[in-house]
Amino acid sequence: MLRYLDYAASRASGDLVAFGLGDWNHVDNAKIAPVEFTSSAYLMHCNRLAAKFARRLGRGEGAMLDARAECMRAALNARYNNGGGSFAHDEMTALGMALVFDIAPEGERAAAAERLARIVRDNGYKPYFGILGSRAVPRALADAGWGHVKATVGENLGSTAERLVTDTVETLANLEFAPLSVLLVEPCPPLPARVPGWPDEAFLRGKTPMTKQEVRAAVLAKLAVRPGDTLWDIGAGTGSVSVEMALAAPAGRVCAVECDPEACALIRQNRAKFAVANLYLTEGRAPAALAGLPAPDAVFIGGSKGSMRQIVDAVLAANPAARLCISAIALETLQEAVAALTAHGLTAQVTQIAVSRSKQAGALHLLMANNPVFLIVRE
Repeated sequence: MLRYLDYAASRASGDLVAFGLGDWNHVDNAKIAPVEFTSSAYLMHCNRLAAKFARRLGRGEGAMLDARAECMRAALNARYNNGGGSFAHDEMTALGMALVFDIAPEGERAAAAERLARIVRDNGYKPYFGILGSRAVPRALADAGWGHVKATVGENLGSTAERLVTDTVETLANLEFAPLSVLLVEPCPPLPARVPGWPDEAFLRGKTPMTKQEVRAAVLAKLAVRPGDTLWDIGAGTGSVSVEMALAAPAGRVCAVECDPEACALIRQNRAKFAVANLYLTEGRAPAALAGLPAPDAVFIGGSKGSMRQIVDAVLAANPAARLCISAIALETLQEAVAALTAHGLTAQVTQIAVSRSKQAGALHLLMANNPVFLIVRE
């Protein structure tokens, strides 16, 4: 294997190779991903795998192979990365391979995944790639949160070895198929159109605190969410507010920021349940985790872990005109939120929401009060 990798490298021009693996059997050869892109991507991937084997076997070629792979990754980005998550001519295969083979820079992965999902939708959920794309695209869709979507792989169609396999994209991405395969992704059934404020029981919650229905509806009203907004949900918890944001801004983008691993798992599950591909999770603690996120139009702060002032500073540094809503239960958090806004010369408008829900007690119905919640909005 090392001899072949060395041979391929000797034929490279500018760390890229234009021979070897093309996305053959494409439904439209006029729109096939560039052979230089697919061949170089696979050669980069093979160098990475060889580096791992070399280290496992105690051989010394690992560092050289990793360095070669990184040079190829840089060359692929220099030649084919158009910015904003776009690669080559936005072929499904090029986008899928950019994600699966870790070609896309970290800050552009979410945009690339969003672009791939949109292209799949716009193409009527039909395959638009060849044998290489049939491996990369399902994996990329699954990693982007579309793993629950149904799809069918047609293997060796028209031959005696023909086989049809229907399952979720997540399952199909972990199976092996013959090189001559095509993929059909089924459209997700649309959610019923409705105003914000989905019932609490619609969300998966576990033991993670969740912003209640009435407060969620008020938060989106305070933020005046628009269809194309870029939105941040800081301290996202279960992701209930993030999901509501994503549904209210179908042409926008929602960045959920959460540091608790269990909560992050719930965000992924709720994202999948509601099929909101425009919701992206950043695992980490704010304000550090906010670095590199796209500038927000509106921001909800549902948890600050004691860093309210620094988080507000980071939000206003990203966009001084960002619409901002902060929730607080404790009086100390309320005070911190008002002080953080005042430090920027902003006036804080405070609204208290006290919700009581009925509960049956024998033949009677009593009102059971939830904790009052303060919503602090910049004016």
